[in-house]
Amino acid sequence: MLWIQEAKAIHAHSIKDYATEADWYFKANEFKKAKYAILNNLVPTTLLSKNDDLGIRYLLKLDQSGQDGDGLIILSTYQSLKQLSQKVTFAIGNPVATNLVQHEIQTRLNDLKELKDRYTHSPDLLVFIKRLCGKLVRLSTRFDNEFFERLSNNTLSTQHTSTLSVEEFSQSFFTSFATQVQRQQDLIL
Repeated sequence: MLWIQEAKAIHAHSIKDYATEADWYFKANEFKKAKYAILNNLVPTTLLSKNDDLGIRYLLKLDQSGQDGDGLIILSTYQSLKQLSQKVTFAIGNPVATNLVQHEIQTRLNDLKELKDRYTHSPDLLVFIKRLCGKLVRLSTRFDNEFFERLSNNTLSTQHTSTLSVEEFSQSFFTSFATQVQRQQDLIL
């Protein structure tokens, strides 16, 4: 009976129905395969798109199945990203709030860095993790350059983990520079 469920999961994968694939693996008690389907196929195609509810639902399902918490790290980072832009806007000019938001960005990047190191064999998930990192780095550029430099030195520039794309890092740097120029112009006016 298990082989039928696995065959159905394989069929669902072949037609790119990753939610159904994960469901069949869960029914077959193949939690590692369900986790793989969710983290490597479903999440990268659903989160950061208009259909993020599906990805969120399956990350929660993965967490409830008693896996190692990787899905929860991605989910909490993703949900945090949705709110961080507003938090950054509020925090600028408020030292206590700034420290809290900067700490949250640093923590999320560290969590993603650890995940990235565990999933070097999963190119789709790595691309997704890098996209989340890029979004966090872009948010960090809205603070002063000191935080951005500290963040890049502590989180992004170790030799083994410097696979955050050069384009993402460069774009974030130029965004930071443009933000600083705009602030200077606002002060002059």
